Amino acid sequence: MRQSYNLTVQAVDHGLPRSLSSSCFIEVEVLDVNENLNKPVFSMFVYEASVMEDAPVGTSVFTLTAADRDQGKDGVVRYHIHNGSGLGVFMIDEETGVIRTAETLDREAVPHYWLSVYAKDLGTIPLVTWTDIFVEVLDINDNPPQMSQPVYFGSVLENMPKDKSVVQVTATDVDSSSEGKLTFQLLESPRRYFTINTKTGN
Repeated sequence: MRQSYNLTVQAVDHGLPRSLSSSCFIEVEVLDVNENLNKPVFSMFVYEASVMEDAPVGTSVFTLTAADRDQGKDGVVRYHIHNGSGLGVFMIDEETGVIRTAETLDREAVPHYWLSVYAKDLGTIPLVTWTDIFVEVLDINDNPPQMSQPVYFGSVLENMPKDKSVVQVTATDVDSSSEGKLTFQLLESPRRYFTINTKTGN
């Protein structure tokens, strides 16, 4: 209700034949204190979020919200990323709690991140609460299949009956979205004499 008071103090010696005095001015500032015991509160101890690996820098990933029942600036909340494997990879708007990507992502390099986030109020003695966020990087098909070797050598006896295995090729794809979906086909080869199993590579 009042932030300061002004006082005047006088000192008198009551001496003879006359008393002498001097005075000074005092300004008293009333400092605010966090008069409540309510700290910001997250609705969950751990949050889960996801983002596509091809998301451009600045893409919104998740919005954190902490409730504070205090009035005035004691109830105003600010958000900060403190630690975690995603430190520097993600950024947070301290006023809105919106978490965004700060750099490009690659699921094949890092499939997920952890963020340790805290919220604090603007009281003279700030009150703080913590939470963690698990961010999964979702896969896109951005890597071609890789053959297990660049050249295969097979042999076959002449006059061998049809449908006999000559050689088997294998391939892998690091994209999880392609797992179990690889198929094989012959290109520019004597298909009159050879065929390939599209699923097994035989």
